[in-house]
Amino acid sequence: MDDIEQKIYNYLIKNTDLLKFKDQMTEEKLRQFLARAIQTFCEENEVKFSDMQKLALVNKIVESMMSYGPLRPLMEDSSITEIMINGPHRIYIQRHGKIELSNVKFTDSQHLMHTVHKVLAISGSTRRVDESSPY
Repeated sequence: MDDIEQKIYNYLIKNTDLLKFKDQMTEEKLRQFLARAIQTFCEENEVKFSDMQKLALVNKIVESMMSYGPLRPLMEDSSITEIMINGPHRIYIQRHGKIELSNVKFTDSQHLMHTVHKVLAISGSTRRVDESSPY
């Protein structure tokens, strides 16, 4: 993630009600909220961000909040039989009996853990996943 994206993420967390209301919003409402907040950030900080860049950032944030984040394409690929996560930047997949390193990456460890907890919550599992219990 580049510096400006990180600043926008920080702005969203510190200066908006995103975390408070994100779970109550539909995907479309979340997209609208993010687009307005990013526009406000750009205006307040005199940041030049193209409409395409803003849209890409909105999509990236929505994907990380509403779905399985960067794992989504892997989970939707029927040729992948297993996903093995060995840190935020090392995600392996098993396809046709072969294990390979994917090009999928999380932003950081916090993003990874957020996604893992979402997956567990959606699955109804009561399992705990952290550094002491990584499986």
